[in-house]
Amino acid sequence: MDIPGKKNDLIDFCRNTIAECVYSQTERSQMCQLAQNYYDYGTDSNKSSYYNRTSIHIDRLGAYLYAPSDIRYAITFDATEGEPWLARAASGAKYLSREYRRSDADIRFSQGVKTSLIKGVGLLKHNYDKALAP
Repeated sequence: MDIPGKKNDLIDFCRNTIAECVYSQTERSQMCQLAQNYYDYGTDSNKSSYYNRTSIHIDRLGAYLYAPSDIRYAITFDATEGEPWLARAASGAKYLSREYRRSDADIRFSQGVKTSLIKGVGLLKHNYDKALAP
């Protein structure tokens, strides 16, 4: 993407980019609703199918892709850094893993995996301000 440097050109560029995104907004919204209907009802309408295999398949696939109980972070350095840095890395990894579970970010991430399987994309934003918060 070539972003212009001049102020007037940048304003025109932003307006054009916004117009392109807004143009397809309705179509993208309909596609997301269609995907959600297939997950919830097993059909493209709001009428339930007799046996909805879509939701079962997505739930099982999501469980294979991500298990919240198995999250463990690792911080690594080269072996040449020496024992003090390696000990700090191990301590930092334990702290990060504990905070991730304590703040329920692991559960939110699991929900994000399921959403991305349903809708084709899932974006999560993690914030850190004295505590980890999804």
